[in-house]
Amino acid sequence: MPLSKRFVKLSQMQAVASNSPPADYYEVSDNNLLSQPVVRNVAQILAAAPQDILDIGCGTGAFGTLLTESQNYTGIDLKITPTPRPFKCQARLLEHDACNALPFAAESFDTIVSFWCMEHLPAPQNTLNECVRVLKPGGWLFFVFPNYDNPTRRCPSWWVSHSSDDSIATAFQRFALTDLSTQLVRRLTYLLRQSAKQVYLDIFQSRSLFEINPDPAHRRLNWSRDRDAIHIASARSVMRYLQGFGLAAVPAELREEIYKKARYWMFDRNPEQVLWMEKAQ
Repeated sequence: MPLSKRFVKLSQMQAVASNSPPADYYEVSDNNLLSQPVVRNVAQILAAAPQDILDIGCGTGAFGTLLTESQNYTGIDLKITPTPRPFKCQARLLEHDACNALPFAAESFDTIVSFWCMEHLPAPQNTLNECVRVLKPGGWLFFVFPNYDNPTRRCPSWWVSHSSDDSIATAFQRFALTDLSTQLVRRLTYLLRQSAKQVYLDIFQSRSLFEINPDPAHRRLNWSRDRDAIHIASARSVMRYLQGFGLAAVPAELREEIYKKARYWMFDRNPEQVLWMEKAQ
């Protein structure tokens, strides 16, 4: 499909339902989230003052278990299975679609966080609009999601997976040269199109791109952690979009706090994966 065809209009987007995750998914998800240094660093940064915190795509609400008694935590997600871990803070979990209007008054929250949710949103601009609306002046936004801006670092699994065992590793194991060549061609195609996307963003400094996959792999495959991701999230695009509302990135010396001891899948720090922005007073 041509590059231009894949940038679909928000009016044409519809949320898609994924297959059910395995029974132990939520326990594994809690452990994975809370073991991430970047998540724990965010919690430590927020521990300095009492505040109201909103978690977009909260999963089980596990992030709230890292907060202190003086804080109020609200987590929203399409479906919530509450974590068995105890909360120290005042916590409430709401089942709600973050792509629709949020059920909160304007300027309700001091901080909004979102961990590995952006890539799952079928209408990310709607979510960002609502985040800006409910965030208090001077409030912070923390967004963590895969760095698809770097075409050599991350590749959505649905881009290269079209059958339940369609992967480079499987192709090597079976010595299936046809499957292996197909995988390599798909990854090369992704590399080229993402590189072209970055050139576009370099040329048009004020524009943002929100690219949604109109045919996510989980419609036809067994459930897996990454295949229900449908948005090729761009940190540059999200930042530019929020800057249009008057938000700004916090100073570099503050941003360094979030990267302390943080390592990612490639055992290297990747700052573009984390956005920390502040709403104007």
